[in-house]
Amino acid sequence: MKVHWTVSTCAAVFLPLLLLAAGADAQTPRALDPDVLEACGLSHGEFTGDVQIHALEWSELNRPLCSLEILPEEALKPGETWPVVVLLHGLRGAPADWLRFAHIHRRIREIQAEGALPPTVFLLPTGHNGYWTNWADGKHPYRDLVFAYLRDAERRIPALSRDPARRAIAGISMGGFGAVSIALEHPEEFGIAVGMSPTDLVIATEQQPNRKVYRRIFGTPVDDALVRSVNPRDLVESGQGRGLVFRLFVGTAEGAKFTQGTRELADAMRANALQVDLTEIEGGKHTWDSTWNAQTHRDWLRQIGYMFRNLDDAAPIPQSANPVQRMIHGWKKVMKAHGQNAPQRTMRPR
Repeated sequence: MKVHWTVSTCAAVFLPLLLLAAGADAQTPRALDPDVLEACGLSHGEFTGDVQIHALEWSELNRPLCSLEILPEEALKPGETWPVVVLLHGLRGAPADWLRFAHIHRRIREIQAEGALPPTVFLLPTGHNGYWTNWADGKHPYRDLVFAYLRDAERRIPALSRDPARRAIAGISMGGFGAVSIALEHPEEFGIAVGMSPTDLVIATEQQPNRKVYRRIFGTPVDDALVRSVNPRDLVESGQGRGLVFRLFVGTAEGAKFTQGTRELADAMRANALQVDLTEIEGGKHTWDSTWNAQTHRDWLRQIGYMFRNLDDAAPIPQSANPVQRMIHGWKKVMKAHGQNAPQRTMRPR
C-alpha cells in the first residue's frame, strides 16, 4: 500500500492504532510528527505489515525517537506472558527496514503457522547511527536507549516476560554488534542473542581509524580501550556470556570486520565453552537479499521459538531439511538448564 505522508493522512492512519494500543495512556500528538515517523523510516514509501508505532520521549537524547511493534494476533491467556524480541537495525538504517527488506512480519507469521514460534512481541527501535553504544562524550547514551525502549514497552504491555530465557535481541551489521554486545553485558535482560554480520569494532577501527562514525563514538583519536570494552570478542575473552545462547550469521563475501570478526568471535565463544552456532552463507554479501535473507530469518526465528516454548508441553516442531530444526531437536535437556554446556557446532547452508 503506497502512502503519501501528510499531517491529515498520518492522523487518519495512525491515531486509531495509537489509541487502541495505548488505551488511556495514548501517545501525544508528537507521535504523529513527521520527524518521528521518519525516525521509524516511515516518512516516505511503502508501509507494510500489521505494526504499531510509538514515539519515545527520552530527555537523555534530544531527538525524535520511535519504535515499531509487532504484537501477537492471539489473545493473551490467563496467567500467560509473552516472550519479547528486540530487533536492532544497521548503520544508516531504521526500524522499517525490517519490514521493507526482510518482511519480518511475514516471516514471523509463517513460522508461527508452523507451530515453531509461540505468541511473541517484537520491538523494532530507532537507534539512528549511534552504534547502540554509549559514546565517549557522555552525551549520546545509545546503549541505554535500548533499555529505555524496553522499559517503555513493559509499561504499556504488562504481559511482557521478564525472564531472560524468554527475551532475545537480534540485529544486522551495526545492530548485530549491538545485539551481541548488549546481551553479553546484560545477561539479566537477555538470554539469547542473534548477530547477523556483527561488526568487529577492533578490526573496523584499526582499518579505518579516521572514519567519522568511529571518532564520534570513541573519540579522536579513537580510544582503543573503550572500543575493546564493548567489542563482543573482547567481552567473551574477559569471561562474559556464561549461560547465554548465541546464533551468528555472516556472508563469505563480506568485509573483514564482518567475516574475520564473526569467525574469531565464534572461535572465542567456543574456546570459552559458550553455546554458539555460526552459519556462513556462501557468497553472501552485506545485504538483505544475500546474507540477511528469508532463510536466515526463518532459521533464527525457529531457533528462538523453540527456546521460548514450554518444553514440557510443546508440540513437536515439524521436521524438514532445515539444519536448525534438525539441530534443536537435540537440545531439549539443555534448554531446560537455560542453555548451559550445549554442544558446539558450526552449520553451513546446504
